[in-house]
Amino acid sequence: MITETNPTKVKQLLKKNPAAAVQAHAPEFNRTLLEYGNFQELILPSTNPIKHKLKRTDTTIDYVAAKAATKNKITIVYDLTKIPKNPESKAIYLTQLKALIKILRKTNTKLKTIPQDKNTNALLQTLGASTQQTKILDVPTQKK
Repeated sequence: MITETNPTKVKQLLKKNPAAAVQAHAPEFNRTLLEYGNFQELILPSTNPIKHKLKRTDTTIDYVAAKAATKNKITIVYDLTKIPKNPESKAIYLTQLKALIKILRKTNTKLKTIPQDKNTNALLQTLGASTQQTKILDVPTQKK
């Protein structure tokens, strides 16, 4: 997994290993890499703090970036092992996931989760994921 924060360095690393997964960062970074392509998975949530407002939640991926991911056949991987214990932080985390599912559903972008089990599928369907998105989740993802 590539955790570099500089997009040009990440592009150089991806030229050497195009099968690598990339850790998400700022929205500009994610959009640049999704438009570049040449990798298979973008791992969310990002390492940046979540910007949460009453009318809008920052998902670090917008519609344009999600369309670029679909075009370049990049799968968005959401790590559910990082769910915070604090109830307020957990609510913001799940709100961010719900907003992301809504965007990915409209753009037909593939979604995977870590870990993958029936409880995860049930959670995603509760948050608004389609059954087609949860069927895609049955493909195992390697965590490096």
